[in-house]
Amino acid sequence: MSPRPALSTLLLGLLLAGCVPGETPSPQAAPTTATTFASEHPETPPLPDSTPSTPLQAPAACAPGGNGARAVRAPDGSPTRLALLVGIDAYPNLSRFSQLKGAVNDVARMQAMLTTRFDFPPENVWTLCDGDATRKGILDAFEHHLIARSRPGDIVVFHYSGHGSMLPDASGDELDGLDETLVPSDSDRHGARDIRDDEIQALLGRLPEGVHLTLIFDSCHSGTATRDLEGGRPRRLDRDSLLQAAGTRSLAGADAATLDAPVRDYVLISGARADQQAKELKDRPNGALTYYLTETLSRADSALTYTDLMDVVRGRVNEQFANQTPQLEGTGRERYAFSDASSLAEPHLLVKPLPDGRARLQAGAVHGMTAGSRFDVYPPGTKRFAPPAEPIASLRLTHVDAFTSEAEVLSAPPDGLPEAARAVEREHRYPELHMQLRYEGLAASPTLQAVRQRLDALPHIQAVAEDADTYHLRLYEHEGRIHVRQDEVVFSTPVPLDEADAVDHVVRQVSQWARWFNVLALEAADDRAQVVLHLRFDDPNHDGSRPWNDVSEGATMFYSFENRTEKDLYITGVALFATGKIQPFYPFPPGAGERLKAGQKSDEFRIRNLKLPEGDDRPYTRDVLKVFATTAPVDLSSLMQEGIRGEDPTGRLAEDPLGLLLLQATGNTTRDFTPEEVGDWFTAQTAYVVRRR
Repeated sequence: MSPRPALSTLLLGLLLAGCVPGETPSPQAAPTTATTFASEHPETPPLPDSTPSTPLQAPAACAPGGNGARAVRAPDGSPTRLALLVGIDAYPNLSRFSQLKGAVNDVARMQAMLTTRFDFPPENVWTLCDGDATRKGILDAFEHHLIARSRPGDIVVFHYSGHGSMLPDASGDELDGLDETLVPSDSDRHGARDIRDDEIQALLGRLPEGVHLTLIFDSCHSGTATRDLEGGRPRRLDRDSLLQAAGTRSLAGADAATLDAPVRDYVLISGARADQQAKELKDRPNGALTYYLTETLSRADSALTYTDLMDVVRGRVNEQFANQTPQLEGTGRERYAFSDASSLAEPHLLVKPLPDGRARLQAGAVHGMTAGSRFDVYPPGTKRFAPPAEPIASLRLTHVDAFTSEAEVLSAPPDGLPEAARAVEREHRYPELHMQLRYEGLAASPTLQAVRQRLDALPHIQAVAEDADTYHLRLYEHEGRIHVRQDEVVFSTPVPLDEADAVDHVVRQVSQWARWFNVLALEAADDRAQVVLHLRFDDPNHDGSRPWNDVSEGATMFYSFENRTEKDLYITGVALFATGKIQPFYPFPPGAGERLKAGQKSDEFRIRNLKLPEGDDRPYTRDVLKVFATTAPVDLSSLMQEGIRGEDPTGRLAEDPLGLLLLQATGNTTRDFTPEEVGDWFTAQTAYVVRRR
């Protein structure tokens, strides 16, 4: 019998996503640690020379899970859904450079998506964060929740966000003499409490035959734990001299013995390739993989296979980090995400009635909730929220926390709101958009101080602390020049201090980028894929080794639009170039008011001979195509001039809710906060890379 392509590939490369390559030390030269893993998961005593870090800030609260609750099995014999979600930001035994920012928020996004979009009972989704995600806590939860409660045919999900690492092989089964590990919150720089791939292999081998297993690792290993030049915090951990030359192996190419385990249907989603880093986003506290995976699944208006899902996720992650490409492995790549398309409900939030007559929604600021937004409420179990479905209540958000929101009840049945009712947003109150700017060395630079005085007066730019981890651009003085940059996506020529109008020049640069970022960030409140931008390329120099949207100079781009709504829509397409320029690409001429009928696809259009910007010596550039679709014509041409400067002389933008948002995003007006009806406009966007030949 030929070997199964089951979990051998997975377990030998479990944490390879997001790592820096290097030489692999020989097994004979690597230090060894004799460790026995008993079934009760005993903790290894701390080493005497462990070096705790300085006291940490209080971490974000963990999204509430069903920890310890009795599992809810499907009454009709359909698969039971079980999930264990682990997120670790705070590592008290590691240095301050090893702390993360978005892993706990990853748990919140996953928990909200599984319990709403995919009907995982809240009691069946266990969450472990920071101090609860110890070695013992993770292993015990896997044992008592996933193994003990799962049955053949059930859907089992394990998600881990945090550090991954490598340690000398303890069992002699690794070709390179190294075990891949998860790094629990009580681990230290020696990895005494790390969870090795051998242990995870043993746990997975005890799952019942026939379960549908999904493993998601937004983590990596190897290298140092300091922020890299791209600005995204990498989820990797160096084990001092033990791992300074640690090597990597390809997930797809690992050559190892097959795990003798009954799990034949599995999917492994990992943050990046073995030679890359899995990063946290610069402008929001989440891992890039988790954020775009949950966003894509929440937006989808039909079931997606894992292959379809990851095609989208890779593109969205690549918009932020060119050198991070999420991976998909396993035998279940062509099955629907989380195995059961019949449970796919339209996006909604669970409602919990409160004793004071108010209500709580299981989503907060991390999920994009804003005070003042209005929701319709439908009976428990509702999967479609358009007519003939009728709401039973109405809510308006009054207070938004990180993971939950509270609402006043505008209308409700005589006997009150039922438990587990489902809320759908109908009016969204948009927050003002700000580009976040981090000044570095401000106190020592009079020029930077003058720049800040000017920029503080602009409503669409917001200064953040010098040590802030969340920002769009960095502004600093170095070697007689002012640098405005956000590595990886954008680039501005440094401005010499002795330039006559240096302050004006820097202010223009930053203001231009602020408009660029704010237009890029503007997204419709209806978060389903209602409008689709289809993109393909004809590139004779593409050999298949690069992603589909990574093409060479001279390639031809083909694009078309699809309207999946029940309304006729007016389509406007704009290109956001890596030079900071915004230019319309559809319709032509701009402002022509092209309408796409409900449920229809447009013709296919083309742009020939893609090029890099003149005078740009970088090896590649990454640009973004963004589509705005509106139920009434909106002329955006006055915003799309070179440099994105100027006001709206026609007044046509100010007549439309989307136009008001765009004016505010580009700093041309301020707004009141009147909620706008969800469904009046939609957005879609796709990034692509043009590479020098």
